[in-house]
This record gives sequence, structure tokens and C-alpha cells, in this order.
Amino acid sequence: MANLWSETEKIFIGKENGDEAMTRSALERAVRIIEKIKNSGDKSAEIEAGILEDVLKDLGKPLSKYKVSRKELSSYFAPFALRTMRCE
Repeated sequence: MANLWSETEKIFIGKENGDEAMTRSALERAVRIIEKIKNSGDKSAEIEAGILEDVLKDLGKPLSKYKVSRKELSSYFAPFALRTMRCE
């Protein structure tokens, strides 16, 4: 999930800079990570990953239907990153 946060940040940066290639490639990497989560065998993780995939794909579009801010997504991902840092 921490890696997914990094790709989400790159999606935002790409959109802010008008860099469609960066946005697209970060989204593709994010979807690959999400697919691994969805295939983990954990039903609740599969459901959550599906919702997150929908939100990120929407974020990659020029006009988003969801109004999810960078700060909101950072707040979502932060606990996963902190957990990863504690395990090192």
C-alpha cells in the first residue's frame, strides 16, 4: 500500500503539471499493484482495492466524477506507510 501511495502522488503531480504520460504511467503502475491486492485472497482487501481502483482511475481522467483530494488520499495511505516503517 505504501507503494500505491507513491503512485497516487505521481498521478496528482502529473495532473498538476499537465503531464499526461506521467499520469497514465503512474495510474498503470497503481492498477498493477491493486490487482495484486485484489488477488491476495483476502475478501475485505479485494473489496477495498476495487473501490480504490475506481477512485484512482477516475482521478486519472481529465474530469473526475469523485471529489477526492490529495490530502484525503494521503490520510488514507499514511497508516500503511507508517506500519511499513515500523517493520524495518
